Amino acid sequence: PVQPMKKSGMRSFHTSIVLRSAVIVMFVSGLVAYGMLGVISKFVEQKVQESFTNRLGELVKTVENTARIACYLGDMGLASEVSKGLLMSRDVERVVIRSDQGVLADINRDAILKETQAPQTAGQDAAPTGGAPGAMTSATTAAVIPPNAIIRSLSSPFKVDTNVGEIIVVRNEAEIDAQVQTATNFIRLMITLQTIAIIIVVTLIAVGYIAHPIHQI
Repeated sequence: PVQPMKKSGMRSFHTSIVLRSAVIVMFVSGLVAYGMLGVISKFVEQKVQESFTNRLGELVKTVENTARIACYLGDMGLASEVSKGLLMSRDVERVVIRSDQGVLADINRDAILKETQAPQTAGQDAAPTGGAPGAMTSATTAAVIPPNAIIRSLSSPFKVDTNVGEIIVVRNEAEIDAQVQTATNFIRLMITLQTIAIIIVVTLIAVGYIAHPIHQI
């Protein structure tokens, strides 16, 4: 009778070692994974922000010469077309082009969406706010421009040292958040799979090299 009881006790001890090993590995791996996710998420957000800013900077360069001409001529129609072109990018939420005389164009993404959904009212939706140059002062416009917007001074097409206006591009924060979330979800999945793999490997090691030899005693 003593022998079966001894074997039963060894099996319980064997099971106990495996369970304790699995629980400890899961706990430690979970803590490490949580810490890594927090650090990596901040890193990813920073990199997405930098990438966004660089892309917008390159985007503004492509229309900078046209915007300079629009400001020099005070051409609201041309400024509006430049703004619409920039808003074709999902990275852009709003574009403001203003000259020394006043705002030539102030168009946001909502206006473009309305124009797409209702072509018959495109002229009203896409029209620059204020209606005429000077209707919205620079101070009023600047008050609603977020601090992280890209602002580029525009020089005269004929005199580089003469400033004729500026172009302001406001980032699409919703698009930034979406990209950060997508990257974070992918990293979370990778860390989860890695944690599961570690738990399985450590559990197999505990069973094969610790618990199993004890079970054979």
